[in-house]
Amino acid sequence: MKKDINWINAVKALCMIMVYVVHGMFYYGVFYHDVALFLHPVYVNAFFFVSGYLMFRKQLSHPVIDESRAAYLSDEGTGRKTLANIVFRMWIPALLFSFISFIPKKMLKGGTADLGSFLFETFGGGTYWFVSALLVCQIAIVVLLTTRQRSVWFYFVIMSLLALAGTVALPFYGDSLDYYSYQLAPLCMAFLALGALYWRYESQFGWLHGWHVAVLAAAYVAFFVILSDDAKVLINMKLFNFTGYIGSVIGCLLMVAVCKQLPQMRLLTFIGTNSIVFYFLSGAVPVVVNVLFKRLSPVPGTADFLLYIVACVALATAITYVIQSFLPFLTDLRMLKK
Repeated sequence: MKKDINWINAVKALCMIMVYVVHGMFYYGVFYHDVALFLHPVYVNAFFFVSGYLMFRKQLSHPVIDESRAAYLSDEGTGRKTLANIVFRMWIPALLFSFISFIPKKMLKGGTADLGSFLFETFGGGTYWFVSALLVCQIAIVVLLTTRQRSVWFYFVIMSLLALAGTVALPFYGDSLDYYSYQLAPLCMAFLALGALYWRYESQFGWLHGWHVAVLAAAYVAFFVILSDDAKVLINMKLFNFTGYIGSVIGCLLMVAVCKQLPQMRLLTFIGTNSIVFYFLSGAVPVVVNVLFKRLSPVPGTADFLLYIVACVALATAITYVIQSFLPFLTDLRMLKK
């Protein structure tokens, strides 16, 4: 099975650039409402979509799906290896980067470096809410996979019900979500389930190619021009409803359709294959670059903001290259054994 898929890398890369744009608007002190309106439904939700696609593409394909429950959970089984990868490639790196960035980030942002904020931003998942939520989602999926059910619809229905339950429970969470981002996982299940279903019927989505992309794009634009006031899509801000989900579905499909027509580009491939590192840097890098740019341009304009985003992505690319070339263990401590 081919592991490196160009359109997957392109989706992750473009969405990561969107993350830097959204974060950049926050840190740079500017806000472009119309831009945010069309980025918010896709820029993180598409990551969950891709994660669901990749996970079920492996787990429900041969020879993995042929493993018995005992074999799946054995020391050499796929289930045990998947859980190990979740811990070593997601949770531990998230903790490491949270530890590394905590004090510098507080110094630059002027926040209070107390024990409560430290626990929230590291073990509570406050710094990297996306990883925290995805961590819970993937562990839950591994548990579901111990049933050894082969139908993707089995997982789609259960994951969709979990997402529905999470949506209903959202108003009752109160301030508890301010401390543990892991509770956002049920909401994110909706997009992993969508990715799983897309994998199963990918061959039947050929109609998305060609001029049909323009139709899909028009539907996406019209949807948010007409229903933007009712659509809630920011899971990390505790804003999520069915209307927003439908808009995000259209946006995710549009993103996939566009990326499937893109040629392979080295920069997008690099960002896509190292998207987890870019995400870990998506808070610290905009803060650091903001300090410099605010001195050069105290009253930023649109051109300044665009240059600021280019600088952020360029710096993140350079840092990621250094990490992957000289400090790869930061993304998987098991490499230290080698």
